[in-house]
Amino acid sequence: MERTDKTKSAIKNDWKVLLLLLVLALGIFTPFVGKGFVTDDFVHIRHVQKGGNPLTISPFGIYRPVVSLSFYINHKLFQLNAFPYRITNLLLHLLVIVLLFIFTKTFTGDRSLTFLAVLAFILTPKAHTMAVNWISGRTELLMGIFSLLAIISWLQYESQHKKRYFLLCMTGYFLAVLSKENAALLPALLFFISSSWKISKKRIIEISLMFSVLGAVLLLRYSLGALMPVSGDVHYNLLIPIGTILENIINYFFRSIPSVFLLILAVSIPMLIAGNRKKVKGIQAHGSPLSIRSVLFSCIWFLMFIIPVSPIRMRSELYVYFAGFGFCILGSQILIKNLKADFFTKKRINAPLIGGLVVYILLAGAYIINGNIQFLRKSHFSNQFLQEMIRQVEITPDNNFLYIKPEDRNTEKWVQYVFQGYFDIIVKVIYNRENLSGRMAYEEDFSDHKNKTTYKVKYLGGKLKFIQELP
Repeated sequence: MERTDKTKSAIKNDWKVLLLLLVLALGIFTPFVGKGFVTDDFVHIRHVQKGGNPLTISPFGIYRPVVSLSFYINHKLFQLNAFPYRITNLLLHLLVIVLLFIFTKTFTGDRSLTFLAVLAFILTPKAHTMAVNWISGRTELLMGIFSLLAIISWLQYESQHKKRYFLLCMTGYFLAVLSKENAALLPALLFFISSSWKISKKRIIEISLMFSVLGAVLLLRYSLGALMPVSGDVHYNLLIPIGTILENIINYFFRSIPSVFLLILAVSIPMLIAGNRKKVKGIQAHGSPLSIRSVLFSCIWFLMFIIPVSPIRMRSELYVYFAGFGFCILGSQILIKNLKADFFTKKRINAPLIGGLVVYILLAGAYIINGNIQFLRKSHFSNQFLQEMIRQVEITPDNNFLYIKPEDRNTEKWVQYVFQGYFDIIVKVIYNRENLSGRMAYEEDFSDHKNKTTYKVKYLGGKLKFIQELP
């Protein structure tokens, strides 16, 4: 009975810690949920708007039906109101946090370590700003959710040896790969998540069955004509020099560690000054203070989610959203092992630790909030631009080409920043006419185009004004 009460109390305390983390995440992102679409968002919206099947390949030639289905549901419910789309992203981010907490607590059994690791994840800069605020960044969120469901199911399968957990693991992996290709090597990661790294016939069969899911997905992609690892696409061709792949991996490594590095620095300095350092004998093969296995695990986690995208020429902060969590665990282990950072097991308040965490949260949180503000401005400009275009620009049924000329450098900078080269898609989305095309003057000179409607646009003092240019 006493043991049951202790278990209930421990679970209750875990949920309190998780609630604290969720409140922090909400505080960082909720005030900055925007109302406009930007860049790639319009391509996804137009695909759904035209009645595109969410279970077929996307307009980018990629097969991610889970993500496409989520856009399809959003559009059916909310049409062109971008706010609910962004709220959906925020809710998915919160679910990732919950699942990361459950996984880390189950995997390590340490509440303090779990808190620090998930805190470092929440305060990861740039990647999270993109994943949460950019509607198209939902790919990373959904991939993370289903990958974590697969990982948690695997841990349950390891402890209880029940086949249903293995089936749940395969299902989670299947949906993760159908969300984004980063999850392709997840079965290899599961081997290192296991309590034992010994290779056995049973383990080989299990991992092989998991990889058979990937084989099925690749066959499905091929049959549908979606991009494949050897398609030769300029952005997604995996057959590139190994030097380029290694360069990208190193680049992503340094983008994955700022939050963890700042956490270690912010907590270590006040605690070392206060004399709370434990005796450190260096990295050992097993046990305290930090095992080589822990270091290897964090690197393997990172590599398993980065290698599938490392050949891609476009380097995106978004790719480290989930891949960097392995280093969050490692950084937390360093603090727990080398410092008296196990504050959830102490009745006495550890003032240096709390002070360091407050400084860390303020610094990292301020950086993320600044990024959120910048994205909010993009979102609001997009929403304002499209609303004013509908209100001020007259398009008759005879017109089939809208030509917009930014009147000054400031206006052009904002338009390029928010819409890039997607104006043709944007015009089709806003007016829902497939026979209507659109271009910005900075994209290409269409001054000689017949049957066009030309408008100058100026952005000044937070207001947009469209002026028709007569032939």
